[in-house]
Amino acid sequence: MQPVEAISPIRVLVIVLVVAFGVELAFMIFAERDGPTGGRDFLVSLLDALFVVAALWPVLWIFVVRPLRATIAERRTFLDRTLAIQEEERSRLARDLHDELGQAQTAVLLGARSIMNAATLADAKIGAEKVVQMAASTIESSRRLARGLATGVLTDLGLAVAADRLCEDVASASGTAIERTIRTGSGRYDPEIEIAAYRVLQESLNNAVRHAQATRLQVVLEDTGGSLRLTVSDNGVGMPRDPSGSRGGGFGIQGMRQRVLLRDGAFSIMSSQAGGTVISATFPHARKRTAS
Repeated sequence: MQPVEAISPIRVLVIVLVVAFGVELAFMIFAERDGPTGGRDFLVSLLDALFVVAALWPVLWIFVVRPLRATIAERRTFLDRTLAIQEEERSRLARDLHDELGQAQTAVLLGARSIMNAATLADAKIGAEKVVQMAASTIESSRRLARGLATGVLTDLGLAVAADRLCEDVASASGTAIERTIRTGSGRYDPEIEIAAYRVLQESLNNAVRHAQATRLQVVLEDTGGSLRLTVSDNGVGMPRDPSGSRGGGFGIQGMRQRVLLRDGAFSIMSSQAGGTVISATFPHARKRTAS
């Protein structure tokens, strides 16, 4: 079977105009047939229908076709970038596995061999202590990689706990001071809302630490009575004026915006090169679920 192609906005416009033309023409013919004039010339009815279509198509073009084409183009660009970032993430994960876990495992293997070849029991004990330390470091590296890929804490304990631990991990790894205020109360939100909010927070923290060189961040996650609001503020260098910059129009910003909009939320960024950046995401009608 051949794949079914999506109907283009131009095709939609043509279909609507053809239908409008046919309906108007039929209406004019049948309406005038029973009128006081006892009928009307077909050419006049045809001209009336063409006039209606001519007046209708600019309105459809401006208010329907152009916004629809822009939306389709934006979604296509986002999809292309999504596929590209997936390949980049696979490459990054492969490098991390090779550089961190691979080298650590090699070191553990060499340490085990040194224990086997130790001349005395004391030397073997020293070698075993080193192997234990390297193994512990390997476990921590594995956990750090897993936290970046999965959201186990989010699934098990909820958004509030996951957000708090994420801030703690980023602060510990980067040395950046992160002040956090979390007021979500008891209960859980829909999984889609929690995942979207968590990923927005994750991306915002990474951007602030990696690209903005921020030394202080403030995270506010609160329930505002039916809505969930997330605000991340930093004192970094702000986003560049060039939209092609890493923080201005990159995949991360677009990804956050798309995640929020897909949940019918509102997303905004206020940035100044003198005063840092404030990222805000609001999820309206965030329904609470009773914690199990």
